[in-house]
Amino acid sequence: WTVDGKLIKTLKGHSNKVISVSFSPDGKTIASASADNTIKLWNLDLDKLMVEGCDWLQQDYLIQHPQTLEELQVCQTPQMFVEAASTLVTEGEALAQRGDYEEAVAKLKKAKTWNSKLDFNPEIKAAPAFVYQGRELAQEGDIEGAVAKFKQAQQLDANIDLNPETKELEQNPQAVARTIYLNAETYEQ
Repeated sequence: WTVDGKLIKTLKGHSNKVISVSFSPDGKTIASASADNTIKLWNLDLDKLMVEGCDWLQQDYLIQHPQTLEELQVCQTPQMFVEAASTLVTEGEALAQRGDYEEAVAKLKKAKTWNSKLDFNPEIKAAPAFVYQGRELAQEGDIEGAVAKFKQAQQLDANIDLNPETKELEQNPQAVARTIYLNAETYEQ
C-alpha cells in the first residue's frame, strides 16, 4: 500500500494469516512471517512495479485520461503525450461548446505542447465559447451583450457561424441575437 492508502501489489503465498512483516534496510525486500510456520522473502522493486503498472494503464487509459498521465510521471513518454494530446483537443472543444473560453484555450495550448505537430490556433479553436455566451445573453434579453460576444467570436474567427442550430451560415450579430431572443420569448409563452 502507498502512504495515502492505494494498493500497489498483493503478495500471495502464505496458507494462513500473516503475523509479522518487516522491510529490509534498503526497502527492496519484505520479510513476512505467517501462522503457517513459514517466513517468506519478497523482492519489492517499486520501480519495476511502477513500470508494470504503466504498461497496464497504457492500454488506452492514459490516452483517454490525460490528467492521470500528468500525475504519473513514471508513465510519461513522448509518445504517450502525443497520443493523449488528441483527448485534450476533444476536451478543449467541448469546453468551448459549453462557453468556457479560458479553460478551452488552456486545454488546447497544452495539447499543442504535448504534440507540436498540431496545427491550429487555440484562441481561434475556442471561439465557439463566445457564440455560446452570446446565445445565453440573447436568451436572457441582453441583446447588446450578446452582440458583443458574437463580435468577439468573429474577431477570432471571421467565418464562425453565430447560429449553428440553423442550416445557413449566419454571421450578422444583431440579427442572430434578436432571432434567439424572439425564439426564447416565443418558447416561454
